[in-house]
Amino acid sequence: MPLFVYLSSHLDSEAGSWSVSLRSPTLSILMEEFMVFSKVLEDYDRVTLCPLTSVLEEFGNLSGLFVNPSKSQLLLSKSAATTISDLLSVLNFHLGSLPVTYLGLPMVSSKLFVSDCRSLLLKVDRRISGWGSLQLSFAARTQLIKSVLCSLSVYWSSAFVLPKTVIHCLEKKLRKFLWQGNSSSGYAKVPWHQVCQPRECGGLSIPDLLGLNKALMCKHLWDFLTRKESSIWVNWVWRFRLHKRSIWDQRQCNSTWAWRKLIKLLPLIQPKLRFHIGNGDTIWLWTDPWHSLGPLVLVSSGSCLPKRPSSHWPSIRFQTLFRYSRHELAMALYLITSPPNYSRRAPAHSRRQCLSLLRSRVKFPWPHTHWSLGVVWALVKFIGRHMINAAYRAALASSVYHIWQERNNRRFTGLSSTPESVAAFVADQIRLRILSDNLPRSLQSVVVYRTWHIPWV
Repeated sequence: MPLFVYLSSHLDSEAGSWSVSLRSPTLSILMEEFMVFSKVLEDYDRVTLCPLTSVLEEFGNLSGLFVNPSKSQLLLSKSAATTISDLLSVLNFHLGSLPVTYLGLPMVSSKLFVSDCRSLLLKVDRRISGWGSLQLSFAARTQLIKSVLCSLSVYWSSAFVLPKTVIHCLEKKLRKFLWQGNSSSGYAKVPWHQVCQPRECGGLSIPDLLGLNKALMCKHLWDFLTRKESSIWVNWVWRFRLHKRSIWDQRQCNSTWAWRKLIKLLPLIQPKLRFHIGNGDTIWLWTDPWHSLGPLVLVSSGSCLPKRPSSHWPSIRFQTLFRYSRHELAMALYLITSPPNYSRRAPAHSRRQCLSLLRSRVKFPWPHTHWSLGVVWALVKFIGRHMINAAYRAALASSVYHIWQERNNRRFTGLSSTPESVAAFVADQIRLRILSDNLPRSLQSVVVYRTWHIPWV
């Protein structure tokens, strides 16, 4: 293993116009087989490719493991013809194409098809045909299925989400071998799902291949949820696939077929999980299902208030309010924030000062005009589905609510808050609402985060 560490460090240090990609490891090693991941830059030349061959030769002199060009392949993606010819002439490798077999498994860059699993089906057929000359009893066939035939699919099931067609073909072969053996006659006396039941339940304890595949895939999800730092796959997914976000808040669009299949297994393990919040470093407040109600982002409204009308009526009030037209909304907002002349109502200058402070804090574009005119201006300005305008609409609704709450406190309780504290609370509330959404990684999202002073990760 120290020799492979030496090789990895030298590959990184000798990188010229070829470089190791940030999205892949330098080496993948198993005994005498290893793969080198690299990326050829646009301004390469043949001279800068020579350090790659020299490092491999030096590694062979130290370890005795020389590269065999006849057994080595060069796999390229979206490369020009001149680049391919230059690399083949320098490395003396054969030009390969996916899928290729590595560590007994097919390496594919797309969906796993039935044709990619043909080698697994052939292995099962060869094992069954090899037992054709033996007079096996029913108990012997049962033991061979559990110890040999099912174990052949465990390695594949731990690496891929197998297509259901492949699983059905495997179960068909196992079922035929169990009931017919070497003869061509016979029929299934018990349904297969009962055969796969434990012996305590009247079955033969033969593994259910579909359930086994799901269980092994859930093992990968468990490694990720427990942050298994020793796993290269966990670290890669955490950094490049999830972008250091919650796995429970992943959208399935623009994802690979294997990743979509893996994400669909999360509801299977969710009832078995117990979240330990602690100091909150490993918990996403809005997206993780740590609460009995589920993810809080699903039970909260756009104003950061719960959707339960029995406990918090303001959220339902604003949801109903925004169904009206713009002119009706302007009149409603004017009536809400312009109460009669009570002695302890919120003064008009406090409302203007609160919005002015909000404008200086997060660049809230509020005009220095009368309140009713400002509301009409905002209803014309903050329209559309743009996420920046959506944040401004939420800020306006939150400001109306908290100014109205301040008015009630001054009238009924005699308590008052400063405009600075009200503006700060509104800004923090909108920040929490933005953080609760899974915004796409786009320029608009960056602008929203910078406008509301949220660190972009």
